[in-house]
Amino acid sequence: MTSQESNANPRKIDIYALSADQGGLEFEVSVADLPNLSSFLADDKGSLHVAYVGTKGAKGMPGGVLVMTGLLNLTCVTCGKPVVFEIDREVPFLFAASQAALDNLPVSDDMGYEVTVGSREFDLVALVEEEAILSLPAYPKHRGCALKVKPLEEETSETKRFPFKHLKDLMH
Repeated sequence: MTSQESNANPRKIDIYALSADQGGLEFEVSVADLPNLSSFLADDKGSLHVAYVGTKGAKGMPGGVLVMTGLLNLTCVTCGKPVVFEIDREVPFLFAASQAALDNLPVSDDMGYEVTVGSREFDLVALVEEEAILSLPAYPKHRGCALKVKPLEEETSETKRFPFKHLKDLMH
């Protein structure tokens, strides 16, 4: 892990102080150390490069910008073979002081930020894992990989099925 704050543990950050100081943190996190993310992947190889910079925020809440990049191995839903997915995501955050403060924010107030509850012992790695999961495509597939669909045979009067053919026999 490299960081502007040399002794900073990304699993235990004072997110309020980092935002107030507009400090930064940069580190690598192994995909193998992200079990929830790994459950969506073909394997747990690779890592995510993470950069976080604190900001003054908005609406009286401290903020920050999370940037993560990396390559993840998914499984193509069409052919079942591995497909590489590139994450290159930048997410601005605001940090509420408590769950109650977060719950009191108007739902319609689209500030252009993700809002979450901050902490003096904030787990930035958990936030990275959550954002990585949200970045994954719902149906990963290779570009140009098409499902081979067999056309249905046209039914003729001889091959048509009559589902109610024996209903008369059941009624007696």
